[in-house]
Order: sequence, then C-alpha cells, then structure tokens
Amino acid sequence: MNTKSPMTLIAAFGAALFLAVAPVASAADPVVESAISSGTVGEQADGYLGVVSGKSVDAQTKRTIDEVNIKRRAVYTQLAAQKGATVDQVAAVVAEKQVAKLPSGAYFQDASGAWKRK
Repeated sequence: MNTKSPMTLIAAFGAALFLAVAPVASAADPVVESAISSGTVGEQADGYLGVVSGKSVDAQTKRTIDEVNIKRRAVYTQLAAQKGATVDQVAAVVAEKQVAKLPSGAYFQDASGAWKRK
C-alpha cells in the first residue's frame, strides 16, 4: 500500500508531471473547448472531463469527452507506475492543475462533487 501523503506526491510530481500530462490531458479539442465555454462541460475533481449537472451534450461532444478521458487515463496510468503512486493520486494532482488553468466562468467540480463556476 502506498502511504505517501498528497503533499509529498505533489512535490514529487512537480513540473515533470505537469509537462508530461499537459499535452494529452488538456481540453484543447475545439469541440471540448466550445462545450467548456458554453458551460455544459467542466473539469471534474477526479481529473476527467464531465458534463455539468443539469446540462446535456450532443453525441459528438460526448464521444470527444470520452476520447479525451481515455487519453488522460492512459497518461495517468503511465505516470502512476513511474512515480509509485496510484492512478487516482495522479489524477487528483492533475485535476487541481486543470482547474487552475480554466478561464473565468468555466465549471469545475469541487472535492464534494458539487459543480462550481470559476
């Protein structure tokens, strides 16, 4: 069992984690960017994109979100193996960084699961 504290993990991952994850984990796809801008999609606390409660997306947007999340999971899994952490720990660190990068007005999910506007 891994007993590293979240703060130790954040320090250990540092810039290397962010640089490794940023290209794959970003929501740079125009479909996703549009959904984030319109307030239908946001960053979840678990490190993945999600549809904001009470909102809906079309099939193409849903497929694109799923594709981005699959890519994120692959990167998180690889980094977790390299860093001796769990996938969930890596995803949580990335989630904080993704939320910090969101533009004002975009939605994110807090640790309790509630959707909030930045």
